[in-house]
This record gives sequence, C-alpha cells and structure tokens, in this order.
Amino acid sequence: MKLIIVRHGETEENINKIVQGHMPGKLTEEGKSQASKVGLALKDEKIDAIFSSDLKRTKDTCKEIAKYHKVPVHYTKRLRERNMGIYTGKPGTEVHDLYEEGMKITGTDSFTFKPEGGESALEVRERVEKFFKNLYKRYKNKTVIIVTHGGIIRTVMHLYKNLSLEEARDMQPENASILRIEINDKNLKTYKSK
Repeated sequence: MKLIIVRHGETEENINKIVQGHMPGKLTEEGKSQASKVGLALKDEKIDAIFSSDLKRTKDTCKEIAKYHKVPVHYTKRLRERNMGIYTGKPGTEVHDLYEEGMKITGTDSFTFKPEGGESALEVRERVEKFFKNLYKRYKNKTVIIVTHGGIIRTVMHLYKNLSLEEARDMQPENASILRIEINDKNLKTYKSK
C-alpha cells in the first residue's frame, strides 16, 4: 500500500506554541495557502481514497486536497493528534514542565505517562498501528492519502520506517509537509519496543 501522508497547514495555535491535542485548530492565512499548495502538488496523483483526522485543522487541509480527486473521503477520530487531556490548550513550555512533574509523581517515562483525561504515547502507537493494519487489509495494492498531525506522522515513522520511539519523537514534520511511504507484508509487523 502506498501512503501519501500530509500534515495539516499552519494553525494559529502552532504560531502561539499552544499544545493543541484534540482542539479543532484554526488555519492561519499561511496555513490556508499551504493547504492550497499541497492540494495542487497532489492533484495529479492517482489515488484510491483519502483518510483524514476529523479535527478542523486537518479537515480544512484535506478539503484542499480532495477537491482534485473523485474518491471517497473518510474523516476519522483514529487519525487525531494525541489527546493531551488537561494539558490541551496550554503553552508548550508550561506543558513541558507539567509533563516532567507528572512523570516524577507517577514514576513513569515519557512513553507511558498519561496526562489526566488524555492518552499515553504508547496508547497512540497502539491506536495508529491498529488503524494502519486495518487500512492495509482494505487497500493493500492501492494508494491512499492520509491527512493528519505531527504526532501521528512521528508514530508512523516509528512503526514503518524502523525508527525507535526516541528517534521518532525528535522528528518535527513541517506544516503541510508530504511524506511518502509504503506498507507491505514485510514492514507490517508488530512494533519493536523502545
């Protein structure tokens, strides 16, 4: 299965370094321009389906891509960014400090720590792996566009590009960036541990 994975365009929250998690997110003028450009860049691709996170920032980006393709578009919660629970909407620097404090209190590491009301990085990995395994069963010899978030792209890189969780965590996909990967029987294996 060939995947064309796109991160949503720039949001006001990105500019203000706010942890968005499951917030809708609002594209800036630059983000709208990025979405339009990525749509044009992908307009001649022969694709079989489009899947997108159901959050506003990804849906708005997806619409700019989908207008050039007469294929099914599926919006799903399974492609949402990590749920950051009580940290959602807070400045990134504040969340970093709260996260460190939370790990100390709970005795967990950065992959197993779960913010109150949110999900851990390992839970995200499980969600993403399950989604792509099911997608592969349905679109094994097809090409699919995925419109999603930076955290989900990092998880995909961990699962299917043989990066450790630490290596993937340090990646920073640009807004409206395009990543092309293939999933096949060989790399569709159960993930490796940290």
